[in-house]
Amino acid sequence: MAELQNLKKKHHFLPASYLSSFATTDDRQGLLWVFDGKEKKKYQQTCENVAFKRDYYSVAIEGVRPDAVEDAFSSIEGEGKRVVRQVEHEKRVPSGKDYEWLMGFLGLLAARVHW
Repeated sequence: MAELQNLKKKHHFLPASYLSSFATTDDRQGLLWVFDGKEKKKYQQTCENVAFKRDYYSVAIEGVRPDAVEDAFSSIEGEGKRVVRQVEHEKRVPSGKDYEWLMGFLGLLAARVHW
C-alpha cells in the first residue's frame, strides 16, 4: 500500500522537460508565460504546473502500477530531450540508437492528445 502513495499524479500531456526549453530556466521549475483562454488572463507558471491532467494516463491492469504509462513516457522524454540537445549542439541528425530515441520522442509528442 505504501507503494501506491508514491504514484505520479501529474501526467503531462505536453512534457515538462519539453516545455522547459521555452522557460526562464531549462528545468521543471523554469517559468513560462501561460494564457488562460477561458479566463482571458495571462500569467507565469512553472513547467511542472502546466499542461497536465491529474492521473491522465493511469491504467487499471492487475499487476501493473497505475502510473506505468507515465513512467514509460518519462523515460522516452528524458532520452529524447538529451538527443535534441545533442542535435542543437552538433547541428546534425543523430544516427543509430539516438536516432531511434529522437523518432520515439517526436512520435510521442505528435500522438499525445488532450481533450
